Amino acid sequence: MDIVTSLLIFFMPKKRKNNTHWRLFKVDETQLRYWERHTPLAPKRAASSGTRLYTQDDLKLVERIRYLLIDKGLSLQAVAEQLQSGGAVDTDLQIREKLWEVRAKVLELKRVVDQQLNNANSSNE
Repeated sequence: MDIVTSLLIFFMPKKRKNNTHWRLFKVDETQLRYWERHTPLAPKRAASSGTRLYTQDDLKLVERIRYLLIDKGLSLQAVAEQLQSGGAVDTDLQIREKLWEVRAKVLELKRVVDQQLNNANSSNE
């Protein structure tokens, strides 16, 4: 997951409709439905429309599932077992999350420094 995706998830409202955020993970709706049947992923449904509403925890779970399937190359059954046991997956993801946070701060600092350099250069002219 890239920095933009991390920031979008961080600043998202507490609940999101399924048609907007699943694209952040490059996962189509068919994959999500399949994961819902075979993993602990179970988003709430809006009473009136039946639209799935994903919480921040649901989005983190989608990230974990995708990480284990794509990055680690596990089968969906192994992913479901890993999610039931927790442990190393959470540690890996916590480390990755912290690294993305550090990266976001570094990029923000770079933006500020670049802006100050531009301001200093334009005042010297």
